[in-house]
Amino acid sequence: MLQEIYNAWCSGMWATEPKEDCPCRGYGWGLSDVDTWHKCPRHNNGQPHPEDHEDPNTGDGSSEEEDPEEAERDAEDWAAELRRDDAWCR
Repeated sequence: MLQEIYNAWCSGMWATEPKEDCPCRGYGWGLSDVDTWHKCPRHNNGQPHPEDHEDPNTGDGSSEEEDPEEAERDAEDWAAELRRDDAWCR
């Protein structure tokens, strides 16, 4: 049963006009009943996957290229904070 639902969504036959009636609601991605995202063949014009690079502050799914050096600094800062917290707990 789950495989049948998944396959139906993969087929793209669920996409409809007008976009307000489409399961993607015009945003380009539809969420199936089995909790999988599927690109809408009618309304996706290059929108990123909803779970890729989602901004937790806006939730809009917009993406920006991340600076690798900044990401490394953030990871180092986070690791240092964890070490401080761990030392405090001892």
